[in-house]
Amino acid sequence: LRPVAALWISAAVFGVIHLISSGGQQNALEHVLYLAVPFGFAVAGGALMIVLDSLWAAVGVHTGVHVGGLIGLGFGLGSGPAYWVTTGLVWTAIGLVLLAIAKRQGKLDGIWTGPTR
Repeated sequence: LRPVAALWISAAVFGVIHLISSGGQQNALEHVLYLAVPFGFAVAGGALMIVLDSLWAAVGVHTGVHVGGLIGLGFGLGSGPAYWVTTGLVWTAIGLVLLAIAKRQGKLDGIWTGPTR
């Protein structure tokens, strides 16, 4: 697939896998709203992987989200639907900026062959 199509498909699949996550959701709607977080950081991680040609970038984003969430809870930032949607939108926006950078670098032209290192 082209890199952008592969990114959106993998982010959607990664997000849906998190339907079974237990992140404090109380009902079916909250389970769906919670998906904004894994979808958003999957977009950002995947775009960062394309920009840096490294799977470790995506691993770092994934780890950072979990560690950052724990730190945020420790500082009383809380959790819940508004937090999940806001966080997901921010991560998605970061991913879109990274995709724009990848486009400018020519990394979205043709078929992406994966990390070169």
